[in-house]
Amino acid sequence: YMDMALEEATSVGDSNMVGGVLQEKSLVYTKLKDYPQALSLAKAAWEKSLVKDANLASRLANCYAKVDSSRQARELYSAIIRTGNYEQQYLAYKDLAILAAKDNDASSSLAYSDSSYECMEAIYMQALKVKSEYYQDLIRLEMENWQKETEILHKRIYILCCLMLLVIVVMTGVYIYNNVRSKAKHKLAVERERHLLHEQFARKELKYKNAQLALMRKMVMERSRSEERFSR
Repeated sequence: YMDMALEEATSVGDSNMVGGVLQEKSLVYTKLKDYPQALSLAKAAWEKSLVKDANLASRLANCYAKVDSSRQARELYSAIIRTGNYEQQYLAYKDLAILAAKDNDASSSLAYSDSSYECMEAIYMQALKVKSEYYQDLIRLEMENWQKETEILHKRIYILCCLMLLVIVVMTGVYIYNNVRSKAKHKLAVERERHLLHEQFARKELKYKNAQLALMRKMVMERSRSEERFSR
């Protein structure tokens, strides 16, 4: 599969992909303990790749170390320590400690081991920082979500209170309207009944006056007749 990938990368002219595949093949041969072949592939990967990153340098340095080319390995490891990140520096110091132990340089091996341990601590602190920032962002997002939910809840409560106030106002208005209307109807009924009583009283009074007038007319006529008889 790596050969197929290498053929495909070569056909499209992707140098970085060719270097990546050769680097992976070098790692396979290192696992198989074929260190000369692994070194040959690592050199080819270094030559083909346009970007000479720390991972590529570390692969080549490891292959140099496996075939006892200590000088070339140290040069590459030194370059990695100057430009690489903490993980790459940790691997470089670790391999340098092994090379120093092979050369029976105990003090250098110990110093490189201490440096690799410091890099490990830096990696650990960096991981803690990333984790802390992650949890801080998570807490911040939770707080923002809580604030949004609280705002939504407050808006719902506000809308509900407005609706309840509107219902109360409408019900109060309906009550006042019905009350005024009821009073108006009652007043109209009282006025109508008063008007009817007044009319009935007026009719009775008119009837009474008519009766008085009729009686007075009768008395006047009878008096007139009496006077006429007396005069005769």
